[in-house]
Amino acid sequence: MWTDEFLQYLKQSTVGESHFEEAIAFKKRHLPKRIYKYRGNTPYTVENLRSNTIWLASPDSYNDPYDCFLRFSESSMVSAFERGLIDPFVTGYRLDIAADKINEAKQSPTPLQTLIQNISGVGKSGTNPKQMAEFILKTVPGYMKSTADFLQLLRNIARVCSFSAVPDSILMWSHYASNHQGFCIEYDLEKFQRDDAFLKNLYPVIYSHQLFDLTPWAEKLVTGKREELTTIFPLLGLLQKFEGWEYEQEWRYIWFQEVATPNRNRPMPLPSRVFLGAKVPSSTSKELWTICEERNVPVWQMRMASDKYELLAEPIQP
Repeated sequence: MWTDEFLQYLKQSTVGESHFEEAIAFKKRHLPKRIYKYRGNTPYTVENLRSNTIWLASPDSYNDPYDCFLRFSESSMVSAFERGLIDPFVTGYRLDIAADKINEAKQSPTPLQTLIQNISGVGKSGTNPKQMAEFILKTVPGYMKSTADFLQLLRNIARVCSFSAVPDSILMWSHYASNHQGFCIEYDLEKFQRDDAFLKNLYPVIYSHQLFDLTPWAEKLVTGKREELTTIFPLLGLLQKFEGWEYEQEWRYIWFQEVATPNRNRPMPLPSRVFLGAKVPSSTSKELWTICEERNVPVWQMRMASDKYELLAEPIQP
């Protein structure tokens, strides 16, 4: 799967050696020609169609509680943070501790606590390194909580709009288009300007049976190893989804909205087609047809095949 290679580009991208632009260029070669937005029959979705906009949703509003889930281990982050303090602490206080004991502390899940057991006497200039280590231990949980809160904030400011690579999914019409009474908008990606931020921030969803663990990247964040830090690592958590949703063939536009605003609409090009659901009410059909006719957008009608489980699309003639 090309998505595995794309994911590797993102995982390996660091401040010191960025592969992000390579990932974006690689992804562009695999973009579908068209994407589809299934819409329920509501005044808001009709207005989005009329105004050529999409609504950017908060992950909290998604029907899957695991969607955009940022998983990381705070205990592992604490261990990594403390481990990074060992050498500076020993050197700074000129502690006389055997190398094997220092290594033992580094390998321990509680590095500073283990090191304290091997500290005796005072350090340079009459300082008390053991007392300082104990003080640091008391402050670490607060620092980790602040870091964890910051990571969750990144999820909270994420704004997402989901699309599908197919317009004829029976389940998608059932789940996201008012039980086949809504509509589906087709966007031709070739109509976007090549430098449009929409294309750059449109990503494939990667399906898995395991939660994506962000701990290795979170550890780099708290240890201050800037050159090894993957600044886009929260994006990795936003792209992975439970494999049970694989039928959606989802692509999602992701934007981090740092300043909260009630207006989360994003402009879009004119749709290339609009599909009406197989059970769309006549009143809705007329309203949507009028909107599309005014803007010269072709309208197609979905219908149920009579001999198999399949939705067929046919153009509606004026």
